Amino acid sequence: MVIPARNATATIGLQLDALAHQSVPVDEVIVVDNASTDGLAELVRAFAAERSGPTRFRVVYCAERGVNHARNAGVRAALGSYILLCDADDVVDPAWAAELVNGLRSHRLVGGATVPFTTALSANQIEVLLRSGRRILPQVDERLWNLQSAIGCNLGFRRSLWEELGGFDVRIDGSLDENEFVFRARLRGVELALCPNAVVAYRRDSSRSKKLRRAYQEGRNRKMLQRLGVRAGLDTRPTLRRSGNRLPSSVNELLGDVARFAGALDATTEHWPLRRARRRPE
Repeated sequence: MVIPARNATATIGLQLDALAHQSVPVDEVIVVDNASTDGLAELVRAFAAERSGPTRFRVVYCAERGVNHARNAGVRAALGSYILLCDADDVVDPAWAAELVNGLRSHRLVGGATVPFTTALSANQIEVLLRSGRRILPQVDERLWNLQSAIGCNLGFRRSLWEELGGFDVRIDGSLDENEFVFRARLRGVELALCPNAVVAYRRDSSRSKKLRRAYQEGRNRKMLQRLGVRAGLDTRPTLRRSGNRLPSSVNELLGDVARFAGALDATTEHWPLRRARRRPE
């Protein structure tokens, strides 16, 4: 079990407690401290010192910032052959690990469902949400050759697959960072199997600035994934437009489209000679 985390002391407590009370205990939980400055490592070690159960909690430090740097560091440190990923600001269901592990017995790559929330909730409220909230499974991405998309807070894979793929691509960060891994697996004939009963209460960003930054990163990273597919010989260049080519229905949706276009444009032009020349040291 690997949790990439940076400055997550305000949220990680609920997640650690949920992982300590899984219906089928996991062997170890590795929290990757991604250059935090808020005492994250000390908090996790204090939590581990108070635990007497079968699950071992430990901290791995990763100085290179970025979620995929942290994921790779955690997988390298892990001892097991099945790797489960979750995030520090979400909360997993009691049966989460058992459901994903069961899926990994017959598949090399698995994902689960999420129940989104945006405001701070208590442990009891999270429990109700997981039990009765609307579960959302990752959808097929029509803009990336019908790729079955994934979500990094609810993903499992065999260690052997991670080794074959060379880990997560550290150039992808902020959005679609897990989908790049899934995309390369697909190009090798490995499909993502969905486990609908592996559920995570998923915290969504509520601020406009964070949503726009994520939209920009999505546009940029999607363009990078498109180039990967074209190099692999996929015969149709997918579009950045939304399904059905419909117009945006709100100002926020329009701003998101503009941010995604800006990210895609940035990724498209970064290899142009003029931009490369400007980046060269004098």
